[in-house]
Amino acid sequence: MTADSPTQSALREQLDAQIEELVAAVPPATTERLTFLKARYDAGLAWVHFPHGHGGRGIPASYQAHVERRLADFGAPDNQPRRNSIGLGM
Repeated sequence: MTADSPTQSALREQLDAQIEELVAAVPPATTERLTFLKARYDAGLAWVHFPHGHGGRGIPASYQAHVERRLADFGAPDNQPRRNSIGLGM
């Protein structure tokens, strides 16, 4: 496994900050699932490779796993991509 480049590290740090901001504003433990997922979409953390305004940040899809792990650490619900794998893959 290779180390992150400075750019990759900076992007992960930005994502971490955005995730922490999201869970502080919309605590997953006390927020209805759908409300949290809507806030996640609005924050661009639903599918990071999608464009801004469409649930993403316009960054490589390889960062999605990092976002999912960090959100899981906070007990956040996932967006159940298994239920929409074809749509997300397009």
